[in-house]
Amino acid sequence: MDVSVWLVAALVLVPAAQVPLVLYLSRYVALEESERPGLPAAGTTTPSEWRPDETGPEPDGDEACCRRCGTANEQGYRFCRACTAPL
Repeated sequence: MDVSVWLVAALVLVPAAQVPLVLYLSRYVALEESERPGLPAAGTTTPSEWRPDETGPEPDGDEACCRRCGTANEQGYRFCRACTAPL
């Protein structure tokens, strides 16, 4: 085959092969956070199963408390260290 045929085939087939991936990702990103399917790692608990330690230390002046699970997190962090919810 001629090089120009391969070039045209590549310019048409490569983008066309990416269409299903783009459609899937656009639907996933459009969902609300609560509607997204979870992908937990093996051996971890989901936030609904996790319960905060009631005997844990209370946050002092330089710690922020997570609104979802109540874990004390150091200042400057954007996500909870226990449940990964935004702080």
